[in-house]
Amino acid sequence: MKKLKVLELEKSLKKYKDAEIDIEILERKNEKLCEENNVEIRKLEEVRNKIEIVLEEDLKKSKLKKLECKFGDYVGAISFKEQPDEWIYIDEILMAWIISLPAMFKNLYLKVTTTVKKGDLKKQIMIDNEMIFEKSKITDAGLGVSLCINGEGEDNRWHVEGIEIKRQDPKFSITIKNLKK
Repeated sequence: MKKLKVLELEKSLKKYKDAEIDIEILERKNEKLCEENNVEIRKLEEVRNKIEIVLEEDLKKSKLKKLECKFGDYVGAISFKEQPDEWIYIDEILMAWIISLPAMFKNLYLKVTTTVKKGDLKKQIMIDNEMIFEKSKITDAGLGVSLCINGEGEDNRWHVEGIEIKRQDPKFSITIKNLKK
């Protein structure tokens, strides 16, 4: 009975590996088919970019803000559009300056953000509750138990709120190694 299951597994893994190889072959074939179009696209982009440079120079020489014309069923235009000023903030210098201001201004221009150091908290919880964790995973005995963190001294224990630990099913994976390499 076990030999039959091994043969079924072997057949399935062989079909799986063959499908992977076929996909890789088709992807390479697609790359080759697309390369010709990609070359043509790059050539057309160069043409477009050269025309854009010439048109921009022509508009500058005309000293106008906009030139329009009709061609076929289209109306085209080239123009210079006004842009807002670009503000470049040098955060370190700006922050030091704002901090030096009176409190009234600081409060107007500073926003304080606080985040939880989840990794550090998780480590401390596992250390302070080591009896219900094994290899960084909660044991059956630990499910539903109130987690704590410990301070110095006997009366310094705080129950952790806002954390729920859920078990996750193992993730399925397929591994095929080439034995000839």
